Amino acid sequence: MKEIHLFDLPKELRIKLNQKYLELLFKSASENVGNEKELAKTLDTRVGNVYRWKKSSRLISIKILQKLSSLLNIPQSEIERNIIAIKSSGGIINNPKLSIKICEDLGIVLASVLGDGGVSYGYAVHYT
Repeated sequence: MKEIHLFDLPKELRIKLNQKYLELLFKSASENVGNEKELAKTLDTRVGNVYRWKKSSRLISIKILQKLSSLLNIPQSEIERNIIAIKSSGGIINNPKLSIKICEDLGIVLASVLGDGGVSYGYAVHYT
C-alpha cells in the first residue's frame, strides 16, 4: 500500500490551516529568522503575503508550507493534522484526512473512471 502525504501533492494547491496553529507557525517562523520582513525574504515572497497568510485572508501554497516545515523542522504529519481545507482551481476539499492510502482496488476504480486504464506494478495508474 502506498501513502500520499501533503508534500507529495501539487505545490500550487492552496491550504487552509487551523487558525491557532497558523498563528503559532508564523510566530515561530518569524522569531526563528528575526521578524516578518526577514521571514518574507526567507520564503522568497513579499511581506504583505506573510501578513495575509498569518491572518488567513490568503491560503498558503504547499510550496510555502514545505519551506516553513523545513525552516522549523516540523514533520509534515503535524501540518496534515491541522489542515481545514485544500483548494485548487477545481474546487475545495473540506476536512481532508491525510495521508491518503492507495491500494490496488482504488487504482483500478480510478483508472476505470478516468477512461480505458489500468494499474501497473507498484500501483502506477495508466489510461489512454
